Amino acid sequence: MHPKASRKGVGRALMKAVESHALENGITLLKMPSSLSAQRFYEAMGFRSVKEDTHIMSSGQKMACVRMEKKL
Repeated sequence: MHPKASRKGVGRALMKAVESHALENGITLLKMPSSLSAQRFYEAMGFRSVKEDTHIMSSGQKMACVRMEKKL
């Protein structure tokens, strides 16, 4: 997220929209890799940490991550 948008509710609004869209389409479990720096944000949104892992980005670079999930 761009620093100027940080702490203004943009991320929270986007996640609420994702959750609403998921529920409208019958999806009741969200799973995702989170960067270590975003882990606390997702936990505040109700996600739980499942395990530490490595995410391979489209560039081929590896990034430490935390696998997270949330039941809707």
